[in-house]
Amino acid sequence: MKNENYPIFPSCLFKWDSEQFLLSTTNQKVPGFLSWVSEEEMIVGFAIRSMKTGSVRKFKIIDIRKNADGDIIYWYFKPLYTDGNPDLERLKVVVFNERGNC
Repeated sequence: MKNENYPIFPSCLFKWDSEQFLLSTTNQKVPGFLSWVSEEEMIVGFAIRSMKTGSVRKFKIIDIRKNADGDIIYWYFKPLYTDGNPDLERLKVVVFNERGNC
């Protein structure tokens, strides 16, 4: 059964770093960002909709970085499919763990 209920976030919620080929944001801006993007393949992530083109690209989680205390610093994602496109192969997304003020 195919699940198409993964979250899709607008690209305006992400900061673009052209030198690192990196999109970044915080978990406060993209709540619920960890979801099944491919249930058949057991892949977790989310999608980004380009504000320029309207196209949607899915991203899969690659790594979770933690500090010495075991707290998550950020989640690291790559495109689910690159279709051999070298720019997509370079593209990275980082979601930084920003804790609330509670």
